[in-house]
Amino acid sequence: MKKTRGRVARLLLHTGVILMVSSGSIQVHAQSSTAIQSPQSEASPMHEQNMDKQHEAILALLDEAMTILRDGKSFNPESGIFGAIRSTDEGPENTGRVYRYENDTMPPSKLVMTTEADPLNYFEDRSKVAVVPSQLLLRFYKPVRPKYKGGSI
Repeated sequence: MKKTRGRVARLLLHTGVILMVSSGSIQVHAQSSTAIQSPQSEASPMHEQNMDKQHEAILALLDEAMTILRDGKSFNPESGIFGAIRSTDEGPENTGRVYRYENDTMPPSKLVMTTEADPLNYFEDRSKVAVVPSQLLLRFYKPVRPKYKGGSI
C-alpha cells in the first residue's frame, strides 16, 4: 500500500488542492483551489528549510491518517497527532463527532477528522455501535510547492 501514500502525497503537494481521504475504499478527491497566484520570488535557504519541514509534517500526518483510516489503528482525538483541537461538533446522524484541528507545523490549512458509527456493523440501534474514524479533510489555503530533484511531476 505504499503506492497509495505516494499518489496521495503527489496529489497533496500540487498547488492549492483540497484533499479528502475516506475510509473503506480509500478514495482520494482532489480539487484545484480558486485562489489567484502571484509571481513568486527566489526562495531563501531558510525558506526552503521551512518548506522541507512543512512537507515532512504533511507526509507524517498523511501516514498517520492512512494508518488510522485504512489499517484500523485506534484514533485518539486528543493525542496531538493532527495538532491542537480547535473545535468539536456532533457528527452525521448524531452517532459520531467532527474534530477540527490547528497544526502550526503545516502551512495554513483546514484539517477536519470525522467519526461515525461503524458502517460494517449492521446492528439496528446505531447508538450502541462503535464509533470509528471515517473521513479526513485537509485543505491548504496557500499553494504548497514540493521541491523535486531532477525535474517536476
